[in-house]
Amino acid sequence: MQDSIHDTIQIIISEKLGLSREDICDNICFANELDVDSLDMLEIYWEIEKKFNTSIPDEDIKKLTTLHEINSYIIAKKGR
Repeated sequence: MQDSIHDTIQIIISEKLGLSREDICDNICFANELDVDSLDMLEIYWEIEKKFNTSIPDEDIKKLTTLHEINSYIIAKKGR
């Protein structure tokens, strides 16, 4: 299950940013290394929320800056 969550998130990010999945590494920082703006990130989070039927509070969004962090967060929320 964890791999499918990771893969799904990676696909969402790559599609929204127009990048290949290989460009979306686990620890790459979207804002600093990929120069992703806040509107693009909000669209990514909205899509993730919709896909996993969950919500991510604004205070948590600010802390989630890499694929690895988002993946771990969703896994933790799904485990609740």
